[in-house]
Amino acid sequence: MKILIVKSSYRKGSNSSILADRVLEGAKAAGADVEVIDIGRLVISNCRGCYGCLAPNADFCVVNDAMHPFYKSIFEADAIVFASPVYWFSICGQAKQFIDRMFAVAVLPSKPFSKKKLAAVFSFEDTDEITSGCINAIKTFENICGLTEAQWIGSVYGSMNELNEADNKPELQEAAYNLGKAVVEA
Repeated sequence: MKILIVKSSYRKGSNSSILADRVLEGAKAAGADVEVIDIGRLVISNCRGCYGCLAPNADFCVVNDAMHPFYKSIFEADAIVFASPVYWFSICGQAKQFIDRMFAVAVLPSKPFSKKKLAAVFSFEDTDEITSGCINAIKTFENICGLTEAQWIGSVYGSMNELNEADNKPELQEAAYNLGKAVVEA
C-alpha cells in the first residue's frame, strides 16, 4: 500500500507535522510504503477553473508550478493523509490550494479517488474542535470523500498553542500512530 502524507504548515516543527510523523510511523509499522511531502513553503497557484485538466492530452493540471510534481504521487497513492493547522475556522491556505488543485486527478474518468482512503491530523489553538473550527476542517474532508467516493478513515486533532507542544501530548501521538495503522488496515 502506498500512502502519501501531505504536510501543509508553514512553521517548521509544527504540531500538525509532529502528528503526521506519528501517522508515518504507524503506517510503516503496518507495512505501508509512505511518501511525505511538505507543501508549507511552496508557491501553489489557485485552480483557475479552466478545465485544461480535462483536455485529451493533458498531463493532469495545465498550470506548471510547485504543485505539478505531486500529481503522479496523488494518482498512485492508495491513501492520502493531510496534516494541517486550523487557521480561521478551517484548514490552512496551503492545504486548501493543494486540495483545489487535486481536482485535476479527482475528475479523471477512471474515478481514481473512489479507490483511495483519506485521513487527516489537525492542530488548533482554541479549546475544542467546535470553537476552533476544526469541525469545519473535518467536514471538508468528509465532503471530499462524499464527492469523490473516497473512504474517510478519520482524523486526530488537538489543542496546542506552542510550537512542538505535540511532543508533550502522548495521547495524541498514540492516536496519530494508530490512525496510520488504521489507514493501512481499513
